[in-house]
Amino acid sequence: GSLTSECNSATYLYLAYGIASCVLIDGKIVTGWEGYAGEIGGNFVYPNNTMSQLCSIVRLLEKAKPIIGKCNFEEFLEAYKSNEEIHKLVIESAKVVAAFIVNSSNLIGCNLFMISGDALRFGEEYIDTICSVVNRRSVNHARVIISTSTESPFFGMMKIAKDYARLDYYKKSILKLERDKNEGK
Repeated sequence: GSLTSECNSATYLYLAYGIASCVLIDGKIVTGWEGYAGEIGGNFVYPNNTMSQLCSIVRLLEKAKPIIGKCNFEEFLEAYKSNEEIHKLVIESAKVVAAFIVNSSNLIGCNLFMISGDALRFGEEYIDTICSVVNRRSVNHARVIISTSTESPFFGMMKIAKDYARLDYYKKSILKLERDKNEGK
C-alpha cells in the first residue's frame, strides 16, 4: 500500500537545534490543550533531564564544550566521527529519541514515525540506533522512516494529513462507484 494509506496515525519528529513533533491520529492533527501538543523538547527523561537537554543540537554542543571546546555544528560533526566521547554522546541521544518513539507508539498506537532535521546528519549509525531500538521494543512494530522534508513538524504533517484526506476521499468514491455498479445504478 502507499505510505499515506498506512499512516492515518503517524508522528513527525523534527530533530535539530530544537526538538518538536506533530501527531496525526485517524487522519487528524492533534493540537492538544492550547495547541501545545508536539512540544516534546520538555518531555521528562529519567533521572532529571528533558528530551531537549539530551537530544537537541544546541544542548549537544554545550555538552561538547568541556571535551572539545566551543564549536559549531560542522566541527561537532567532525568530532562525532573521531572523538569517542562525542560519539557516545550522540549515540546516547539517539537511544533517547528511540525510547520516545517506543513509548509514544505503545501509548497511542501510532505505527509510523517520520524523522527529519539536522540531527540526521549524524548519519547511518545514528539512524540505525534509533531504528534497532524501536524494532526491538515497539509493541505494534512501529516503523521509522527518514523524511527529506525541511518543513517544520506541523507543516510536514499538514501535507501528510492532506494526502490522507485525499486518499480517504478517493477510497470512498471508489467504494460508492462499486456499490452503485453492484446495485445496477
